[in-house]
Amino acid sequence: MKPLKIVVLLLLILFFWSCKHDMPREWSRISKSFSKNALSPDSITYNQFDSLLTIIETLQLNAQSGEKRPFEQLYKAAFDTISGCFQTVGKGLANLSYPEAAQAPSRKHAAKLNGEYWAARLKRWMDSDQKSVDTSFSAQILYSTILYEKEVGDTLFVLVLVPIGSIVFQK
Repeated sequence: MKPLKIVVLLLLILFFWSCKHDMPREWSRISKSFSKNALSPDSITYNQFDSLLTIIETLQLNAQSGEKRPFEQLYKAAFDTISGCFQTVGKGLANLSYPEAAQAPSRKHAAKLNGEYWAARLKRWMDSDQKSVDTSFSAQILYSTILYEKEVGDTLFVLVLVPIGSIVFQK
């Protein structure tokens, strides 16, 4: 039995030794193609965020009418029941009266605040047993994060993630 094991082991060593010159080229080819796919704008996450941003932004426009049905549709699309977070869209424009270096950060901040406003509005609607689409409230957002950004002309659209527990209403 020992000679058979030694022969098999020698054959495996010879096989790997004969292939060692091809492995670096093959590994290089695979790793280059992987990095191209992982960083391209065609990745699944990029497309999902872009689609989600478009859908929620459209529903937010429809919900501005103050009617209950469009607001209900927005709530169903924007609230993630698994994570307990709202995913809302904020829009921001650069303030041209600011210095040029401050225009981009102010536009991003304005877009994030707008997204947080929509999350607070959705929570207010949920807390009122889905009866009131009231816009007169005061809230503080303790935490939120930007998931995705998209520029269209001079408008910045951001997809904002706001945990439901981070929305605190002022009395």
